[in-house]
Amino acid sequence: MRGVIYRAPLGSKLPTDAVTALAAAYKDLGGISDAGIVNAQSRDVKKIKDFAGDTIATPQSDYSETLEVEFVEATNLEVLKTVFGDTNVTFQAATSTKGAEITVDHNSDTLPKNVYVVETIQGAGVKRMIAAIAQPTKVGDVSQVNTDIVKYKVTFECFKFLDGDKAFNIREFINDGKPTGDKPVENKPTDNKPVDNKPVENKPVDDKPVENKPADNKPVDSKPDSQA
Repeated sequence: MRGVIYRAPLGSKLPTDAVTALAAAYKDLGGISDAGIVNAQSRDVKKIKDFAGDTIATPQSDYSETLEVEFVEATNLEVLKTVFGDTNVTFQAATSTKGAEITVDHNSDTLPKNVYVVETIQGAGVKRMIAAIAQPTKVGDVSQVNTDIVKYKVTFECFKFLDGDKAFNIREFINDGKPTGDKPVENKPTDNKPVDNKPVENKPVDDKPVENKPADNKPVDSKPDSQA
């Protein structure tokens, strides 16, 4: 199935909007459970009170943000690398004598930081959340029973990322999926009535011969002039 969470090496080019296709470096982590995606923000503040006991200031001493998801594709290599570390997961392709095999080492290695992108559909629109520096800090207990599938519940710590003159732990792009665009011109079919291709009636020209009437060749009266 197509997932909603993608993973790329730290330093990969970050998306700049909600809809442009992700670069090839981003690997699909497959599906997640119906628990969805939990984004938690925590602010530690200290209340400063005056002599009367009224709060007059609340300076913030800490801010943190996490993402929590439950992966449902237990044999997805990218999920296993996320949960156990890239170097602790190896894959051997199938041969003519045995199937493909994955080896996973469980140990105390610190899990690596990566870029994570979360994509969700909202009606006609799309929301894309980007954690430019995120690290798995907690993996829930894994149950293997015959009434359910194996799931990995992972909590990611999302660290502050500096982007020019701005900084973020998580950045969201939300696209409503409703471009204004010019309305397409309605291409009404032209009135393609067949042309009346009746052949032009070639009436024969009236070729009656011109009647050559004989000229009136009466002899000229050539009487001599009378002499006075």
